[in-house]
Amino acid sequence: MSSAAGGGARPSQEVTPDALLAGRVRYTQPAHGYRVAVEAPLLAHFAALGARRPFAHAVDLGSGPGAIALMLLVQGWAVRATAVEPAPLHAELAARNARDNGVADRLRVVSTAAAAVSGEGIEPADLVITNPPYFEPSDGPVSPTPVRDAARAFVGSTLGDFVVAGRGLLGRGGRFVVAFPAARATELVELLVAAGLHPKRLRFVHPRPHREAQIAFVEAKPGRRGGLTIEPPLCVRLETDAYAPGVEDALQGRWPAPSPRGAAPAR
Repeated sequence: MSSAAGGGARPSQEVTPDALLAGRVRYTQPAHGYRVAVEAPLLAHFAALGARRPFAHAVDLGSGPGAIALMLLVQGWAVRATAVEPAPLHAELAARNARDNGVADRLRVVSTAAAAVSGEGIEPADLVITNPPYFEPSDGPVSPTPVRDAARAFVGSTLGDFVVAGRGLLGRGGRFVVAFPAARATELVELLVAAGLHPKRLRFVHPRPHREAQIAFVEAKPGRRGGLTIEPPLCVRLETDAYAPGVEDALQGRWPAPSPRGAAPAR
C-alpha cells in the first residue's frame, strides 16, 4: 500500500513530538515501543560521508516514522526519498512528519514489508539505507505490543529479505548502507555477497573507548569484489559520558555540505 506524504493520517496510539539535528528535523513518534535511537542520525551521517554529491533518490527501508529519510532530505543529502515501512502507525507518522518538515512533495511513503517491496513500483535508488530489526524472534521474549516487537525482531521478514530488497531497489552505481549488530557482522556480509553486494566501507560503533563494538555500519555496492575500507572505530561517548566530538557533530547536524549534482561524482 502506498500513501502520499501529505495525507491526513491520524494515528490512534499515543505519540510524542521529538527533534533531531538540533531541531532541524522535528517529528512525531510513538510514545511507547519503537523509538528512534542514536544510531539513526549516525547511520545517515555515515551514508553522507561516503558520497560527494546528494543522492537523487534515497530509499529508507524499514523507516519507522521516517527519521533517516527526513534527515537526508533536510540536510540536502537527498533530492527525493521513499520511506518503506510495514507498520501502518509508523507509515502514517512518516507521512505526517514529511508534511511537518516541508518535504511532503519529495517524500513518498510506501506501507509494505521488505519482502514485498518489489511490487510497489519504486523508482531505482542510488542509496538504499536501512536500520532493520536487530534480533530474531527466538532471541528473547516477544513484546505484547506488535509494533514494538516488529521493530525489535524480524516478524514476517528476515535480514535476507532486507538485503535482497535493497539490491533490487538499487540503480546503477547505487549503494546499500546498513546498521546491524557487530556480533552478527559475518552473517550480514555473507548475505550481502550472496545478493551481489560487496562491502566497500565498514565502521564499528563502540559505546565508549575500550568497550567492544555493538553495531557495524556497512556500505556495500554491486559490482566487483574487494576494495573494502575499514574505517577508524566510532566511539559514541567519552569516558566522561559526554558524546565524542565527531558524534556530537553528527547529532547536531554539523554535516559536510554536499557538492552540487553534476559536479564530482559519488565515489
